[in-house]
Amino acid sequence: MTGPTLLFALLAAAATPEPSVHYRVELAAGERALDVSACVRAPAAMRRFEAPHPQATRFLLDAGRDGAAPLERRDDALIAANWRAGECLRYRVDLGRVASAEERGFGRTFGPDLVAAPRTWLWRPRDLARAPDATIEFVLPRGWSLSVPWRPLDDAPPRRRFALGTRPPAWPALVAFGRFPERDLAVGADVIRYAALGTLEPAQRVVLQRFIATTAADVAATFPRAFSQSPQLALVPVGAQREAVPFGQSYRGGADALVLYVDPGRTLDEYLGNWTLTHELVHVVHPYLGDEGAWISEGIATYYQNVVRARAGRISADQGWRELAAGFGRGRDNASSLTLRETSRVMGERRLYMRGYWSGTALALRADLAWRTRDVAPTSLEAVINAWLACCRARERRPDPATFLAELDRLAGGEPVFGPLYAAHADRAVFPEVDAAWHQLGITLRGSTPRYDDAPAARALRRAIMGG
Repeated sequence: MTGPTLLFALLAAAATPEPSVHYRVELAAGERALDVSACVRAPAAMRRFEAPHPQATRFLLDAGRDGAAPLERRDDALIAANWRAGECLRYRVDLGRVASAEERGFGRTFGPDLVAAPRTWLWRPRDLARAPDATIEFVLPRGWSLSVPWRPLDDAPPRRRFALGTRPPAWPALVAFGRFPERDLAVGADVIRYAALGTLEPAQRVVLQRFIATTAADVAATFPRAFSQSPQLALVPVGAQREAVPFGQSYRGGADALVLYVDPGRTLDEYLGNWTLTHELVHVVHPYLGDEGAWISEGIATYYQNVVRARAGRISADQGWRELAAGFGRGRDNASSLTLRETSRVMGERRLYMRGYWSGTALALRADLAWRTRDVAPTSLEAVINAWLACCRARERRPDPATFLAELDRLAGGEPVFGPLYAAHADRAVFPEVDAAWHQLGITLRGSTPRYDDAPAARALRRAIMGG
């Protein structure tokens, strides 16, 4: 570059401030280690670095700082006195040991690929642990790949620079190093950052990529900007299973992400016949609501796993209504004396998943119907969620469930709907009533088998929700 072009480039570089914290992570593949530099722009009389997970210390091989200045190493922190402006903490982590932990959400090995949760190796300065301008870059050996949740600063793969964001560092996240292809799967105007880990045959990779892209397109037909933040999706083959997709999990650490476990020997139709991926992808359209709001977030995802699939023709509309009816039955049968708020907090340990998930689904159906059938400002649950995606999803915050639902009501206009439903049921132990909802839909149930009346208003309402 010469003349004006060079001058413009120099001025642009000068106008870009250095991040308050910048991490450089180099993979020493042969030694199965990570060499990390954490450089902090501001000086401090005392700088304390902490890892978000209490077990992180056992993976730390070595740590020091620029200029051989002293560094105090404690069980839960690395302490540096008289920190100079722009100085860097430099440390090495035993990546092989993290990956050998073989615990979901911590560290795993899948064939040649290594997974390590950032909370086990990313030590952050305590006062800047959620600095909004913090960045991270990776240096990998030739032929190695990367999958991370954070917002990319590079336009296309292979991406190596990211903004860390302001979500709590302790939230679960997944970072994978390996030999997998790094893919952007286009979904409308957006992309999913996709990585298929482990050992797969070429034909299996083709089928699985089609499955992911097709299911994401199904979800985007209802929520067009669901993937506007380019979520991470890591797919893991786990051998022959009873189901094509035995398990999926959403992560919120760093940014929205999910991991999907699959039986790699299935056909495309078998994958598309499973609801797990649809359910997990729907989770990206709402914020993390914490343990107290899990019954609401899971209810939204469970409701739309049936609605989205019926609209896409993966199941019939009749099957969609049957799934809802059967699910409500399982929710009632999973009886408990706990309130729904309490149930939400202990679903896992008390095995109250059916109670929690389907109670939330009942509220999602009732809110959808209430919005669709009111005389003033009629709308729908998906329209309101889409309005939230457009206005509010970029806020890096975790609302409580009542706040989120009040925000949906505000966006919908008119009399509040979802917030009052939540307030009426959260502190009660009874399963939410859905008889009036079936009546509005013109559906009579014999067990979980629906019979449909031909009233035009009910028929139009059923078609608007499930298609068909």
